[in-house]
Amino acid sequence: MGAWVFQDCVSITSITVPATVAEIGNWAFERCKGLTLVTFLGSKTKIGGWAFQDCENLTSLTIPDDLEDIGMSAFHGCPTSPYKQRQNK
Repeated sequence: MGAWVFQDCVSITSITVPATVAEIGNWAFERCKGLTLVTFLGSKTKIGGWAFQDCENLTSLTIPDDLEDIGMSAFHGCPTSPYKQRQNK
Protein backbone atom coordinates (compact mmCIF):
# COMPACT_ATOMS: atom_id res chain seq x y z
CA MET A 1 0.00 0.00 0.00
CA GLY A 2 1.61 3.24 -1.11
CA ALA A 3 2.33 6.50 0.63
CA TRP A 4 -0.49 9.03 1.15
CA VAL A 5 -3.17 6.72 -0.35
CA PHE A 6 -5.86 7.53 2.23
CA GLN A 7 -4.40 10.68 3.81
CA ASP A 8 -7.13 12.97 5.21
CA CYS A 9 -9.91 10.50 4.33
CA VAL A 10 -12.60 11.13 6.94
CA SER A 11 -15.00 8.38 5.82
CA ILE A 12 -12.78 5.45 6.86
CA THR A 13 -13.81 4.20 10.30
CA SER A 14 -12.05 0.83 10.54
CA ILE A 15 -9.31 -1.10 8.79
CA THR A 16 -8.39 -4.77 8.82
CA VAL A 17 -4.97 -5.30 7.28
CA PRO A 18 -4.69 -8.84 5.88
CA ALA A 19 -1.50 -10.85 6.42
CA THR A 20 -0.85 -10.62 2.67
CA VAL A 21 -0.20 -6.86 2.86
CA ALA A 22 3.56 -6.39 2.98
CA GLU A 23 3.69 -2.68 3.76
CA ILE A 24 1.63 0.31 4.81
CA GLY A 25 3.32 3.29 3.19
CA ASN A 26 4.47 6.48 4.89
CA TRP A 27 1.57 8.81 5.73
CA ALA A 28 -0.91 6.28 4.26
CA PHE A 29 -3.67 7.02 6.77
CA GLU A 30 -2.43 10.30 8.22
CA ARG A 31 -5.19 12.49 9.67
CA CYS A 32 -8.00 10.01 9.01
CA LYS A 33 -10.14 11.60 11.70
CA GLY A 34 -12.95 9.02 11.48
CA LEU A 35 -10.64 6.04 11.99
CA THR A 36 -11.35 4.32 15.31
CA LEU A 37 -10.26 0.70 14.80
CA VAL A 38 -7.20 -0.88 13.13
CA THR A 39 -6.50 -4.62 13.13
CA PHE A 40 -3.33 -6.19 11.73
CA LEU A 41 -3.69 -9.89 10.92
CA GLY A 42 -0.05 -10.61 10.11
CA SER A 43 3.27 -9.92 11.75
CA LYS A 44 5.21 -9.43 8.49
CA THR A 45 3.56 -6.12 7.59
CA LYS A 46 5.89 -3.12 7.67
CA ILE A 47 4.22 0.04 8.98
CA GLY A 48 5.73 3.12 7.38
CA GLY A 49 6.68 6.33 9.14
CA TRP A 50 3.80 8.58 10.13
CA ALA A 51 1.37 6.02 8.63
CA PHE A 52 -1.36 6.73 11.20
CA GLN A 53 -0.16 10.10 12.47
CA ASP A 54 -2.87 12.31 13.96
CA CYS A 55 -5.64 9.71 13.71
CA GLU A 56 -7.00 11.34 16.83
CA ASN A 57 -9.95 8.95 17.26
CA LEU A 58 -7.98 5.71 16.89
CA THR A 59 -8.87 4.04 20.17
CA SER A 60 -8.70 0.34 19.23
CA LEU A 61 -5.53 -1.17 17.82
CA THR A 62 -4.86 -4.89 17.43
CA ILE A 63 -1.31 -5.63 16.42
CA PRO A 64 0.67 -8.90 16.69
CA ASP A 65 3.22 -8.92 19.51
CA ASP A 66 5.97 -9.96 17.11
CA LEU A 67 5.40 -7.16 14.59
CA GLU A 68 8.55 -5.12 14.92
CA ASP A 69 8.88 -3.06 11.76
CA ILE A 70 7.08 0.09 12.84
CA GLY A 71 8.30 3.31 11.25
CA MET A 72 9.17 6.57 12.93
CA SER A 73 6.19 8.33 14.53
CA ALA A 74 3.79 5.85 12.89
CA PHE A 75 1.17 6.47 15.58
CA HIS A 76 2.16 9.98 16.67
CA GLY A 77 -0.86 11.96 17.84
CA CYS A 78 -3.05 8.86 18.33
CA PRO A 79 -4.65 8.05 21.69
CA THR A 80 -3.40 4.45 21.38
CA SER A 81 -0.24 2.97 19.91
CA PRO A 82 1.59 -0.38 19.92
CA TYR A 83 4.13 1.14 22.28
CA LYS A 84 1.49 1.99 24.87
CA GLN A 85 -0.13 -1.43 24.46
CA ARG A 86 3.13 -3.30 25.01
CA GLN A 87 3.93 -1.28 28.14
CA ASN A 88 0.58 -2.26 29.65
CA LYS A 89 1.08 -6.02 29.24
